[in-house]
Amino acid sequence: MSRRWPFYIAVLGCLATGPATAAEIGAKIGSQSLSVRSTLRRMSALRLVHVESIVAGPRNALTMRWAIGAAPARAAATCAPLQPRAELISLASLLRALNEPLSAAQLADVTGTSKGHLYRTLPLLKAAGLTRIAEWHVRLHGGPPVALYARGTGPDATRPAPLPRALIQKRSRDARQSREHQREVSRALCGFAGAAA
Repeated sequence: MSRRWPFYIAVLGCLATGPATAAEIGAKIGSQSLSVRSTLRRMSALRLVHVESIVAGPRNALTMRWAIGAAPARAAATCAPLQPRAELISLASLLRALNEPLSAAQLADVTGTSKGHLYRTLPLLKAAGLTRIAEWHVRLHGGPPVALYARGTGPDATRPAPLPRALIQKRSRDARQSREHQREVSRALCGFAGAAA
């Protein structure tokens, strides 16, 4: 896992609960507001966050209140974004891929991130309230169901009960019989073609 991903996820997790200033986010996650502010400006370049409003901060200084997501279409630019780092770009591509339910293996294919990296990152995203298990994929020939993750909050989908062993064995037996039948048909067709020549 990129060493800055937990920090980025913590910042986004604070904004998932509602708009906040850089100082409020910094106090919540135990970081300096200057570091949080520059991170938010980098995130705004990738349209992960936007300035929701400008409010009076300490000593009546104006400060920006940030919100998660891209800015509304008619919103005026209120701060100059900073050039995002490569690790932030890769996190943004992961978050965009999660717009539809995908398994960790599918996410690895789509984003180019290793599965091990994703297995460490997905619980962080879940804990921050950025993702959830949207549904489960049940394997036809048994085995544990596969979690499909998507962006959003709310409860996880209910994990399905395991398939009964008798059903798994029946499906396996049917598949084996189907393959044997296909081999017999192929042999018969090859034998017929050889006799005709």
